[in-house]
Amino acid sequence: MKRGFMRRFLCAMLCAALVLGSLAFADSVQGAENYKTLTYGIRNDSPDSTAVKALQDRLKALGFLSKKTESTGGYWESTAEAVAAFQQAAGLPVNGKVASPETQAAMFASNAVKSDGSTMEAPTPVTYTTSLNRSASYNRDVKEMQKRLQELGYLSDRADGSYGGNTAMAVAAFQRAAGLPINPDVASAEMLTA
Repeated sequence: MKRGFMRRFLCAMLCAALVLGSLAFADSVQGAENYKTLTYGIRNDSPDSTAVKALQDRLKALGFLSKKTESTGGYWESTAEAVAAFQQAAGLPVNGKVASPETQAAMFASNAVKSDGSTMEAPTPVTYTTSLNRSASYNRDVKEMQKRLQELGYLSDRADGSYGGNTAMAVAAFQRAAGLPINPDVASAEMLTA
């Protein structure tokens, strides 16, 4: 009698785990084109650390995280506190341990609220006639793109007109956040005016 009950119990647990796992997978696939939920405790070597690094760079640009704080990609206490402060300032539900897609959308908006209560000024769109890519050496359009990425909080390096590794990472972070196809080596004209 005990063996039969135990088998049924284990089978029911396995079925429940499969159903919950498939629901979680379906939810993550549905939101893949937008922001993904980032939670407290992501390690620096996590695949999500690039998204957390972009989040930290944006929090610095908005004044919620000290400019001296290194963007490590680890979602730990200082980042959680900065997210909570942003959520409060933006009138969102406050839970700094979770950077929901809604929080990130508000944070990366061109008119995001800053720590002093003002809002970011929406930068003037820049129109590019061609795509920019990593093969470009110094290029004025690359420099303008870098300035735009700085304004949006994706690039903390200086705008030097050279399409190097940090620029490529910033391009990929922007593409991911905007739901565009991710190719860090090419910044399309459409991407740059978004």
